[in-house]
Amino acid sequence: MFGMSKNLKKYSIIDIETTGGSARANKVIEIAIVNIDGDKIVDTYSTLIYPERRIPPQISYLTGITEDMVAGAPKFYEVAKKIVQMTEDRIFVAHNVHFDYSFIQHEFRELGFTYKRELLCTVRLSRKIIPGLASYSLGKLCKDVGIDLPEKDRHRAMGDAKATAELFQMIQKKKSEEFSTIFNNLNAKINYPPFFEENDYEELPNSPGVYYLWDKRGKLLYIGKAKDIKKRVRQHFMVKSSRTKEYEFKNGMANISFQETGNELAALLLEASEIKSRSPMFNKALRRKYFPWSVIPYETTDGVLEFRVAKIKDPDYPIRCGSRRSAEATISRIYQKAFGLESELNFENNLRLMQSTLGVDNYNAQLRKRYDALTYSTESFQIKLAGRSKKEQCFIKRFESGDLHLVYTKEGEVVERFELEETPDLVQITLHYLRKKEIKVTPLAA
Repeated sequence: MFGMSKNLKKYSIIDIETTGGSARANKVIEIAIVNIDGDKIVDTYSTLIYPERRIPPQISYLTGITEDMVAGAPKFYEVAKKIVQMTEDRIFVAHNVHFDYSFIQHEFRELGFTYKRELLCTVRLSRKIIPGLASYSLGKLCKDVGIDLPEKDRHRAMGDAKATAELFQMIQKKKSEEFSTIFNNLNAKINYPPFFEENDYEELPNSPGVYYLWDKRGKLLYIGKAKDIKKRVRQHFMVKSSRTKEYEFKNGMANISFQETGNELAALLLEASEIKSRSPMFNKALRRKYFPWSVIPYETTDGVLEFRVAKIKDPDYPIRCGSRRSAEATISRIYQKAFGLESELNFENNLRLMQSTLGVDNYNAQLRKRYDALTYSTESFQIKLAGRSKKEQCFIKRFESGDLHLVYTKEGEVVERFELEETPDLVQITLHYLRKKEIKVTPLAA
């Protein structure tokens, strides 16, 4: 049997009850630990915990745990050492493990300590070893597989922990070789969300594009872009946060789709366009304006052209940036391109020397030329970039009407076209990318 191999694995099956659903805003009120060596239970522990705050009535109704019951219970710091000792060198196992783990981590963080364990989720294991069930909630799962979980023990830490331990033992015995394979996959440094299929991740490409994350009901959660789709999605799975929104986002993921773009700029534009049109619930931060800072040209009383930065939205100032620092770097770049000057201690003196050498008119003309070169053309143009395969090319085409198209061609024939609404954000994304990469545009053929 897998559990009785020479490399005996040790597990801590853990369940907690809390004052609410967010680790950051709530506290643990009960914890139970069932330790398993291989597939044998070797130790158990449970205790109520005084949360130092009110227990909401709905939590008392759900769990049966009242404020009177925890009044004389230890505080978390008083049982922290016991938790560390019981789980040390063991794999942290729970039903929807990220919930329990996020609370335990947060409790230790508030004490000034870091708590880290390797994780294993019995929701994910159950979905693999016992597929096809209508629900994988602990209560319904136990009922379906014949595990006794009395109602009086439901939503109490030890009752749920013992049921989870029995489920875990059953999973090990059911298909020991398959369990070994799944165990190794689940713990290959990627903690997949409970309802996400590993095969969907494995099929992702290591190429630029846009990806879409969905929940199990088919609701769009998030749209993202990446130079490497597979690598970027992996980063989502690596997040371990007690913040409510981040927890809900990670654990809500069930499916993923993607659109390869062949290059980063096409991915940036498609992502921004899709977020605007589809408004995924976890893209709120990306629906704000990308570039609030403007680079503003002006003339001094002496008629010398200079630049400043400010948070102002005005079409007369077409160069905008995502931060003040980026805007200031853009100004430095204008001077560097115009005169070869870098920001340094003698920068102001060198500017005055250039003014006197060139004359104010020529000096201003050089700066204006470099400034204009960084602005977005109002005329039609196209940008030629890498396609999604060696034989394919990607063209970003901007028409005088304001239409913006992503066009993919192969051997001169159009194979796919995306029509994007030209918004101020898309204008600035394109401009920023062209400035950053120093990509030249060409006139759009009639």
